[in-house]
Amino acid sequence: MLEELFQTIFFNITIIFGVFLLMTIVDFSFYTKSAIAKIIMGIIIGLATIVTMMNGFQLESGVVYDARSVVIGVAAFFFPWMTSLTAAIIAMVYRVALGGIGVLPGSLSILSAFIVGFIWREKVQKRLKVNAYFQFYLLGFVIHVFVTLSQLSLPYPRNIENIKLLGPVFLILYPIIVMILGLFMKNHHDRLNVQKQLVGSESRLKTIFNDSPISMILHDCETGEIVGANNAALALFQADSLTQLNEALWYDDSPYSAEDALRYIHDALQEDQNFIWRSKTKSGNYLYERVLLRPIMINDVKRILSASIDITESKIQEAKNLDLEKQLRLLISEMPIGLALLECLYDESNQPIDFQYTSINSSFEVFSSLKSEDVIGKTIREVLPHTDKSWMHIFAQVISTGEPINYEDYSISLGKYYSVKVYSPKQNQVAVLFEDITQRKQMDEKILFASKHDYLTNLPNRRYFDEKIKELDQPQNYPLIISMMDIDGLKLINDTLGHFVGDQAIIAVAKQLQTTFGEHAFVARTGGDEFMIVCANTLISEFKQKRNEMIETMSKIKIQGVDISLSFGIAVKSESTELIQDIIIKSENDMYANKVLHGQSARNQIIVTLFDALKNKYEEEKIHSSRVSQYCSLMGECLGLSEGEKLELELAGRMHDIGKISIPDTILRKPGKLNDEEWNIMRNHTTNGYQILRSADQYSRLAEYSLTHHERMDGKGYPQGLKGEEIPLFSRIIAICDAYEAMTSDRQYRKAMTSQEAVKEIIRCAGTQFDEKLVKIFIEEVIPQMT
Repeated sequence: MLEELFQTIFFNITIIFGVFLLMTIVDFSFYTKSAIAKIIMGIIIGLATIVTMMNGFQLESGVVYDARSVVIGVAAFFFPWMTSLTAAIIAMVYRVALGGIGVLPGSLSILSAFIVGFIWREKVQKRLKVNAYFQFYLLGFVIHVFVTLSQLSLPYPRNIENIKLLGPVFLILYPIIVMILGLFMKNHHDRLNVQKQLVGSESRLKTIFNDSPISMILHDCETGEIVGANNAALALFQADSLTQLNEALWYDDSPYSAEDALRYIHDALQEDQNFIWRSKTKSGNYLYERVLLRPIMINDVKRILSASIDITESKIQEAKNLDLEKQLRLLISEMPIGLALLECLYDESNQPIDFQYTSINSSFEVFSSLKSEDVIGKTIREVLPHTDKSWMHIFAQVISTGEPINYEDYSISLGKYYSVKVYSPKQNQVAVLFEDITQRKQMDEKILFASKHDYLTNLPNRRYFDEKIKELDQPQNYPLIISMMDIDGLKLINDTLGHFVGDQAIIAVAKQLQTTFGEHAFVARTGGDEFMIVCANTLISEFKQKRNEMIETMSKIKIQGVDISLSFGIAVKSESTELIQDIIIKSENDMYANKVLHGQSARNQIIVTLFDALKNKYEEEKIHSSRVSQYCSLMGECLGLSEGEKLELELAGRMHDIGKISIPDTILRKPGKLNDEEWNIMRNHTTNGYQILRSADQYSRLAEYSLTHHERMDGKGYPQGLKGEEIPLFSRIIAICDAYEAMTSDRQYRKAMTSQEAVKEIIRCAGTQFDEKLVKIFIEEVIPQMT
């Protein structure tokens, strides 16, 4: 009986292993995809269970023993519950169909195998920390404990006999079979999982390889030929196939040859290669790639994987940056602004003590007259030992705060003015931009000087005086002397001798003021002929002594033969309560009071000087004025004038042409006839004479005669167009005497007329140009006396 039992068990085990071996050969993984597939798989396992039950050991009628519990238990552990439950149900249905007293224990053994296998998989295996051998052995043992106990459902004593007979088989042999079968199935499942993982990994790798944005190319290790490439590589080189890709890489115009590429590939077999590769597409554009080469095993074949990133844009940008940097360096080097980069040097207490030159541009050399080799690597104290400490403080402040600073200053070491901008491009470094502004500063100083000084004398002007007087109006400067000084008759000098002579007089006075009053006085030219002298902490007696020295010195100086006369006004501020403007007004009033006393005598003297200058300058004028004066004297006697009137007429005849002192020599000495423009200038001598003579009281009555001696009786004369007796008597007399003397004297442009010819001309013009009554007296009484 035992022999038959073991034969049956061996046969069942053979069937079971055959079924499960078939599962390892045929891929039944489809059963996990849907419920129907899982049920189908359960049916297959159920049919396998029925096969084992059909070949079981029949102990008695209706009692059959087989390895169904092994099949159902292992299936419940390894397959989804739907699959194993389907198999269990099929097995139970079949057992019920067989009938007999063993239906109940047979069904219970199937059900208990399913329940234990399922619970073991879901609950026990994760908590039971043992190896796989013990795990499956315990599973088989527990399953068959319940199978053995199911035998108790048979009638007594048959149940006890069966347990004694089959207990060792169930509890010893069957657990071992479950262990072996479980290990077999686990190994199969593990292998399937690994294959799935490999398949999944391979799929993912293919996806990564093909869809990667990084260009990837597989090369043959020996020939370097491309045997694989992803989409990114094909797109990068504008290729549709590996053949085109090979052509693109080894393009005839490629900067690198195939030998270069093959060398990199062979070197990659020993060590990863990382380099930049430049290639040319069929469209003619160059590509720059950052390439990594390394060996890789694919299906047991060694390949070289070329992974590359397109860096064309970055290389183009790099080239642009290099070009920009070159241009920037050129710009910095050649820009018309000096540039120096300096590193800060610190002492032991971390305080800035000096700055070292690290770089300079060419403009630095121009502006500083220092060469690069004499500067780079040296400190400011070494190169420019006299640099103001304020510059170093500014540099240190910029490094400390990071804020740029602009300033203008004078460099003692270089002897120039500079406009400086300092900023910190990085830690402990300053960039110094500077420009030579010496010429601008000098021009600014000139402009400032010109705005505050008189252009002619270089003395402070009125604007400067107004600023300075506020500065000097302080108690520590009292007594404060303010004096206004005026050049007498300057206008007369300007009008007669010209502004050039007047300017000479002004310059002479300005120089003497500075010499006499010295550096301690503030002297300004505040008007055309006015000067202001301000003396601090000065007594009025001291000032008057200086004033008298000035007057005496100037009396010895002549400008174009003219004496220079000065009028001073003096006022003193001794108290803070006094307004400085009131003091200035007092000084001005005092000056005008003094001017009244001697101003007229000065102008009288100037007129005499002018008349003498005119006679000395033109010999014919000296003769002409003398003769006209003589003729006028005779006319005065014939007219029965008083002695005073005769003297005035004689002097009027002598001075009538004094206005010619203002006429240019080119016109007065012109040998030919004057043109219209010159004639108009010549006619101005009447008004010039009028202005000269009326400026002095002694000659003011003569001014009218000088003005009107060229008026005509018919009103066609000049400058006013007077007629008849509107013309002063003395002017009518001078007109006749002047015309007769002119006609009877030699001139550069003609010979003198005879007396008879001159008389005829005068008679002809009587009544139109000359007074008829006066002409008759002149011809009948004066001319005879002259002959």
